Amino acid sequence: MAATAMLSPQPDGSVKIVGDLTVATVPLLYRSGRYLVENADTVLQMELSEVCQADSAGLALLDRKS
Repeated sequence: MAATAMLSPQPDGSVKIVGDLTVATVPLLYRSGRYLVENADTVLQMELSEVCQADSAGLALLDRKS
């Protein structure tokens, strides 16, 4: 099964990540989430309760400032 992930903006301004947060999904998540990060008024809150698996690439994505 291929790794999948998606970003889901929430009404409270946070972003939920659903699926895998791995080297296979980071490029897609980075491209799709860049606008959200660049336009956040404050620190962007991430909801990770539906992340199935994560690796060091996923953690590096969460630590990006831009």
